[in-house]
Amino acid sequence: MGEIDVTEGLSDEQQKGFEMLLQERIFEKDVPILEEGLPCPGLFLMHEGSVSVSKFDMGGLERLITEIEAPAILGELELLTSEACSATVKAVNPVRSRLLPMSTFEELLDRGDPAAVRVMRNLARALGAKLNATNEVYVDLAIWR
Repeated sequence: MGEIDVTEGLSDEQQKGFEMLLQERIFEKDVPILEEGLPCPGLFLMHEGSVSVSKFDMGGLERLITEIEAPAILGELELLTSEACSATVKAVNPVRSRLLPMSTFEELLDRGDPAAVRVMRNLARALGAKLNATNEVYVDLAIWR
C-alpha cells in the first residue's frame, strides 16, 4: 500500500522544498503513532519497520485490522479530511518515518501551493487504491457466506 509516491509529479525544486518540511520520527516497538479518536499530527512517510492497525469495536475491544510494512504512508485520510484518527497505528518493531505536520500541509493548501495540491492528488490516489483493495476483500468474504 505504500507503493504510491506522494511526491510524484513534483519538480526537482518542489521535491526539495517538500523534503525540507519533513521531520524525522522514530517509534520504538509498541509505541502508538496514531491513536483512534485523537487529532492526527500529520502524514507519516514510513520508510523502515512495520505497524499494526486496529480499531475499537462497539463493545470497546481493540480489533486488529492489518499489519503494514514499510514503505507506507500513514495518516493520509486524516490529512485530507482534517478529522481525528480513524484507527490506532502502533509500531510492531522500530519504525523510522518522516512527518509532514498537519498544520504545515494546511498552510500550504491555504496559500494554494501547487506542490501541496499535487501531493493531495497523489494521496487521493493512494486512498483509492486502499479502497479498491478493501472492496476486493469484502467481495471475497461475501462470496463465502
